Amino acid sequence: YFSIDICCPNADTAIDIIKKSSLVDNGYKPLLISSINYFYNENEYGLSMMLLLPVFEHLLRKLFVNANHCPERLLTAESTTLFTTLDEILTCCLPDGSPNRLCEELGQGYMSLLGDLITFPEGVCLRSKLSHGEIDYDSLPQTIAHAQLSLLLTLLYRYNHNETNDYGQILLDYIKNHKVYYHPIAIAKNQIRECIEEFKQISECATLIEEEIPTTTNFPIKLIDFWRLFIPSDKLSLFSNISLETIDILINEENINLINRYCTCKLITTGYNEQSFITIIRQLSTHIRQILINIDTFIKTRGQAYHSKQLRANQRSNFERFINIYDNLRQLILFICHINSCILFALDYIRNIDLKYSSLLMK
Repeated sequence: YFSIDICCPNADTAIDIIKKSSLVDNGYKPLLISSINYFYNENEYGLSMMLLLPVFEHLLRKLFVNANHCPERLLTAESTTLFTTLDEILTCCLPDGSPNRLCEELGQGYMSLLGDLITFPEGVCLRSKLSHGEIDYDSLPQTIAHAQLSLLLTLLYRYNHNETNDYGQILLDYIKNHKVYYHPIAIAKNQIRECIEEFKQISECATLIEEEIPTTTNFPIKLIDFWRLFIPSDKLSLFSNISLETIDILINEENINLINRYCTCKLITTGYNEQSFITIIRQLSTHIRQILINIDTFIKTRGQAYHSKQLRANQRSNFERFINIYDNLRQLILFICHINSCILFALDYIRNIDLKYSSLLMK
């Protein structure tokens, strides 16, 4: 999560920020200082986080009620009113449908790191796993504890308007630019990247066998007419040019907001299910990567035996037949990676099209 130069350098710096914070109630400061001591002096990162997280959640709750002008929600835990939990604090809208102003106040970078550490189901889920005993606190990695501590210190520094601190400003700038890692869409993009890396490792077929290999034409399937129905014209070139370079552009474009994307108040009721797209893409990417690994292993082992004349006649013939279809196979895999990248890039556009088109794309 954080490089060494971003992490808080020592206990004194962290304790100084805590003591000067106007956001932390005085009764909680000894608890946070104990957390810092466990972190830096005892290397007990799990125990440190067990002390830190309840205070961190309380601070978020204070900011939540202040941003949304609902002070009555700070301590609610009645039979008719649920306790204000992290799920509600960090969602994009309130129970009445109005926007949760805290999300905008904290900013996308901070919300991204909160998602990775606290809320995304495939993320760290640090708070829930520690509180429910799902992880051994003795084995909590230092990197995760550092990230959570940095979230706290960033919060304290940001809301301490009278304090100037070089380290605090470094934290603010760094977290502001944090990119989501554990959101399903971000994971899907990373899986495509892994496929492309494997794809690049595979040898070109021209050097694999002694016989001349017939040239192949470009991949015959063209979807440009389909994409033209709902993709802006200035983006169409990305959807028509099937290449590694285009895929790289598509999956690295930060064109959609992942924070609270699946909040219940944003779900579309037309039958279109974006998460089904993501599931299919991730399954495809998992299989494609394994196929590429298998092909690479097969080509290297059989290719070496082929060139050293160690294969029997039928083995040589089978290897040559495989190489003859190898280019088509590469183009097919590239096409699948490209269409997956196109779908991820175009998710916001797909949301707005007729259901029949999204159904066709799903098929």
